[in-house]
Amino acid sequence: MSLTKRSAKQLLKYGLVSMPLNGKKPLLKKWPQYFIERPLSKQNIENGLLTETGKLITYDDSKNLGILTGAISNCIVIDIDDMGVMKKINQLGGLPETWTSKTRRGFHLYFNYDKNIHSTSLWSQIDVLSDGKQAVAPPSWNVEGRRYEWVISPKMVTKADLPYWFIKLLSNTNNGQEPSPTVYTNTNEFKRSAYESALQSVNWLGVFSKHTSNIRGNGRWKSSKCPFHNDKNNSFSFCATDGGWICHAGCGKGNGLHFLERIYGISKRKAWLLINGKDVYV
Repeated sequence: MSLTKRSAKQLLKYGLVSMPLNGKKPLLKKWPQYFIERPLSKQNIENGLLTETGKLITYDDSKNLGILTGAISNCIVIDIDDMGVMKKINQLGGLPETWTSKTRRGFHLYFNYDKNIHSTSLWSQIDVLSDGKQAVAPPSWNVEGRRYEWVISPKMVTKADLPYWFIKLLSNTNNGQEPSPTVYTNTNEFKRSAYESALQSVNWLGVFSKHTSNIRGNGRWKSSKCPFHNDKNNSFSFCATDGGWICHAGCGKGNGLHFLERIYGISKRKAWLLINGKDVYV
């Protein structure tokens, strides 16, 4: 078996969806939607990917591998090309040990997916790769003829969550200054924080396990069969920490409260009572 196929299968074991690249360029058109509609399998890696025009794109050693970032692979990649920014990162709080690969000019750091973080650039030296993006993965070749390689592989550590300070930094507009402690300026802001805390206190994995099947994934975001339609392809994703969910086949999306409303056919008030441990006889 070729190294590329073997690596793609290994990545898939860790929930990372990969595709063949020409250098850094995807060979599939409309590739983000392609893998949502056709979840990647070991057989696809072995036999190749069939395009809408009937062209077969294979995973062979003449091609590089790109990992689809975002919900589909339960990962956000922090692409650091200028290692000079690491001093600033460490001063602000540092990044936890996580899956890390060596690139031509720096590193790719893999973190668990967070639906509130979007693809962006930070300080013009760091790229944040989430939904709709891809990151070149080991054992691909760079333009200098050297391979991307794992420094900290998925076999060595568990993929980490992004630290709170970094998430706050991305949401701030103060040019990367250290985020300030949370200060509630009004009652609505306080209520919103309490609402989010309540969602995060629920055992969402247990909730979704009652209504979905074929649950897969090692991180916070899992894939499963959709409970709202006759699903054969694991087109449903949910977040085990806050209950966020989406059906990639079009049934809808929402937070954990919306899921309880819909799955039980109850009011928002009753759904709120449920997540706060009250019995509403559903």
